Amino acid sequence: KSIILSNSEKPSGISVYIHIPFCPQICHFCGCTTETGFSHSFIKRYVKALIKEIDMQKKFIDTKNRKLIQIHWGGGTPNAIPYSYIEMITNKLKETFKFSSNYEMAIECSPAYFKLKDIETLKILGFNRISLGIQDFDNKVLESINRKASRLPIEDIIAKIKQEGFTGTNIDLVYGLPLQTAKSFIKTTERAINLDVDRIVTFSYAHVPSVI
Repeated sequence: KSIILSNSEKPSGISVYIHIPFCPQICHFCGCTTETGFSHSFIKRYVKALIKEIDMQKKFIDTKNRKLIQIHWGGGTPNAIPYSYIEMITNKLKETFKFSSNYEMAIECSPAYFKLKDIETLKILGFNRISLGIQDFDNKVLESINRKASRLPIEDIIAKIKQEGFTGTNIDLVYGLPLQTAKSFIKTTERAINLDVDRIVTFSYAHVPSVI
């Protein structure tokens, strides 16, 4: 009912959230809806179900008169699944909706699973914003929370994103993590600022004993 009512509301733009609930390994403090130990066939089943869900929701949306203005991919770790599945989902979105000329399609990515050619692939698929979940640049801090460090220098990843013409880049940091100090986090933020991205987002560590 709410979706139907939105057809007569202003602004009329459509926003879509794509959730990819898979991570190769789970950070100790993670409270996201995600899981590890997944198989290729399980991911395939999930993607098929997601595409089916798009078809189901399409019936209630005025796709003739409304345009898609924003798509956000979260997780989980969206860039940890095969890019062929990301392509399947984006193609379905393009078949289903009329994209606004100034749409934004963003994806949350872990630099631990990034290859430079992946950035090229995302650009070809129509993505124009990348959010990098860095959390901290100190490998010891990342190890303490069961998070893999970037496989490439972050500076190289940011440079490639800019080279490919993405209109938006942001990085996520978390403060209050094990082994962090006020001095070390100042060093982290200084390096983040030097990366010259258009947005730096900081989150406070949330201790959830039931998650650990």
